[in-house]
Amino acid sequence: MFKRLLKHQLKSTWKEFNIAYAAIVVLALILSLAITSGNDVFITIAVILFSCSAIALTGLMVYFIIKLFYSTTYGKQGYLTFTLPISTHALIISKIVSALLYFIGYAISFVIACLLFVVIIDPLLLEQIAPAIQEIVGLVDANPVVIVILSIYGIITTLASLVVYQFVFALANTTTSSKKKVRTIIVLLWAVSAASSIVASFDVIGYSICLDYETNKLVLMHTSSILEGLYELPILSIWEVLVELAKMIGLYFLTVHLIDKKLEIQ
Repeated sequence: MFKRLLKHQLKSTWKEFNIAYAAIVVLALILSLAITSGNDVFITIAVILFSCSAIALTGLMVYFIIKLFYSTTYGKQGYLTFTLPISTHALIISKIVSALLYFIGYAISFVIACLLFVVIIDPLLLEQIAPAIQEIVGLVDANPVVIVILSIYGIITTLASLVVYQFVFALANTTTSSKKKVRTIIVLLWAVSAASSIVASFDVIGYSICLDYETNKLVLMHTSSILEGLYELPILSIWEVLVELAKMIGLYFLTVHLIDKKLEIQ
């Protein structure tokens, strides 16, 4: 049943997302060629088209999240959804996995776009117009494992965010009337984000994964050692990872509890 749910979640929207992903890559290629050509008019048109496609893809992601996490669960379709012989765990996880796959596609399309910039645009010119891309390339050249670690952390934070949306939507539908749901959802999203940021700021562990410039190796270092050193670049805080994992796991089970015990489809 989980596979059927996942297939159903993806079937209705995969074409739109694939078109959007392809548009990002193609327009990144056009933008790279425009920058290389030096034609101001060509560059302006390419920048506008690329920016519009990026905004459109972001909007599509937001629409999909709202439709997937809210409309099909707490709207009129929710009556049908909860009559199916499926567990709450399967229902929630199928939605989270569907959204995660689209987010991965979103990230991959922009990674390919950045690679096109790196391959086509002159390195000196690229450093002037997009220094962040050059910094990332430098990190990957120094130690390719860095990109793997950051990718894993990106997946963890994305999963945690998706669970937060599930939790907020579930809580809003168990505590407020339909007229106040939108306001409640906004307040809850802000409250969860603020709370997690405050907790993350209290680094009780104090250790981070760092890149040692002298050896190009990843090392685990205490914050005090990083501040004293000159050749270490902090890559990832261990405490931040633990906070994201705790948020993801804790809010997931709270969401399951809310749906099983307190949810009323309106």
